[in-house]
Amino acid sequence: MKMHSALAALVALITLVAAWPAEVAAATTTTATVWRCGPDGRVYSGTACVQGRAVEVSDPRSAEQVAAAREVQAADMRRAEAMRRERLLDERSGQGTRAAPRAATAQIKKTALRQPAPTPPRPAKKQAANDGTWRAIAPASPRAPG
Repeated sequence: MKMHSALAALVALITLVAAWPAEVAAATTTTATVWRCGPDGRVYSGTACVQGRAVEVSDPRSAEQVAAAREVQAADMRRAEAMRRERLLDERSGQGTRAAPRAATAQIKKTALRQPAPTPPRPAKKQAANDGTWRAIAPASPRAPG
């Protein structure tokens, strides 16, 4: 049964690949009329509308340019799929890029839970003579030396 479904898939793939250049050529040569409609011209339609105007939508690229763009897109899709598989494997093994933030978070927690370093005691202020006179001390002028 597996062989039959694999063979059917292979035949479908070959048919698709064989028909693809014809579809690309047909897509580049046929031009559908697109209409820009609405009061501000923000609505696009495949049918004519009141106060609408036709918009040029043909693809100016050659068949070779379209094929090259599709090849680039296919290569990008293959790379994206490979990256997705690699990410899934990393996540399953616990070695993904998310493991590093967890380790950093654990280090931050350890640092935060440490007791602060003791501060040295401040020297005691000298007591002024208590002769009943209150003395005010003004800050030094920024222009005054010393």
